[in-house]
Formats: sequence, structure tokens, C-alpha cells
Amino acid sequence: MSGEKILIVDDERAIADLLKLHLEEEGYVVLTAPSVDKALKALEQGSVNLVMLDIRMPGKDGFDFLRAVSTKHGKPRMPVIVMTGRGELESLMEGIAVDGFVNKPFEMSLVLGEVRKALLKKRKTVYLADSEGSPLAQAVAKELRDERFQVFFIKGMSGFKEYWAKQPADYIAMEYQQHAVEAEVLIKDIRSCTTVPLIVYTYSGMDFREKSLAAGASVYLGKPQNPSVVVTAIRELEMK
Repeated sequence: MSGEKILIVDDERAIADLLKLHLEEEGYVVLTAPSVDKALKALEQGSVNLVMLDIRMPGKDGFDFLRAVSTKHGKPRMPVIVMTGRGELESLMEGIAVDGFVNKPFEMSLVLGEVRKALLKKRKTVYLADSEGSPLAQAVAKELRDERFQVFFIKGMSGFKEYWAKQPADYIAMEYQQHAVEAEVLIKDIRSCTTVPLIVYTYSGMDFREKSLAAGASVYLGKPQNPSVVVTAIRELEMK
């Protein structure tokens, strides 16, 4: 999409300049950085919509960059396309959670296609059935957003149906202790509408596992030790 900002991280000036030229012709705003340190400094000046990253650079390399910009769950906080030699491509695809790969030397039409695909990639959505004013719920929401999920707080089935009509969820996470409705009723009502994974937790410390799973929950976490356990549960579901 025209106007979106792309950061190219590559120590080979000729390659960076070539990519910049073609991307700017497509209407993108393009920044370049010849090293990982300069790339990280550029990110401090403002967010970007996409990073195109050379994986093999002298000194700090692309792996160092990915470690610096990734969450504790190993996912970069922004879309990243890795640029690498053809011989390394297959092995890298197995070990890096990025949004695309392009071969060196480039076929520019394929590069532009990967860029468009990465920028258009839909972020997955999580409905959070929890008190929006709760600091604990906000911590869970922040952890999810840091992992590039869209988060919508819902209140009962009315909120669920309202959001579902606009943006169906990929995952649902809920606090067992609901204010306006019994949790088992809400779980069953949600299950009557969708089979997407539903994760239940509770801050109370009480054990609602049997009731939650019997009502239709996919996973019961109990009392979260920290907000990241909800993300971990989603990542484990994604791998199944």
C-alpha cells in the first residue's frame, strides 16, 4: 500500500539502493541501514511497517537483529522479510518466525510480491472476555498486542455478537468469573456460534477446570502466573 514505511537492513549499498529505487517507485517510504546497530537506532526514531533484512552481515548479523526486535515468544514485533542466498533458504525457513523470504540474487517482481503479501497479511484476532478496567486484563491484552494480535474486549454474548459481525476471532480468551453471566453459560453460548479455540483462566485461584472443559473450553489455564501464559497457550494451539 502506498505510503507505508519500509526499512532495508543490508550492508551491501548497491543492493539496498536497488531495492530502495524499486520500492519508492511503488509508492513506499524507504529507509536504509547498513548495520544492525543503525537499523535499531532507526527504529527508535519511529515505527516501520516492514523490515527487509539481510541475514548475513559482518559483525552483528540478521539473527542479532531478530533477537533484538522479537518478543519473549520469538516473534518479531513488526513484519520482517529475510533476504538470503538461495542455498540457505530452506533451512532458514524452518528456524525463523518471519513473514517472508526472498532469494539473492533478486527477481524484483518476486520481491515486490513478497512485500505486498507481508504488508497485507491479516493479523490474527483475539476476543478477551475480561474486565477492560482490570490491570491484570490490560496486561494480558498488552502481551497479546506485542505479539501482533488484534485484541477486542467483549462483554457477554451481546459484545461477542457485535464484534463477530465485524471481525470474527481466531482465538477467544476469558476470565472464568464473569460479572453479568455464569461462565458455563457464556462458554456454551459461544460454542453454539463457533468452534475457534477458547482459553479459560481465572485470577481467583479456584479450580474451574472440570466445569470449563465440560462447557466447551479448549484449554483451562487456572490462575495465570504472568500474562504471557495466554500467549503461550495460543502458540501451542497454533502448533497442533
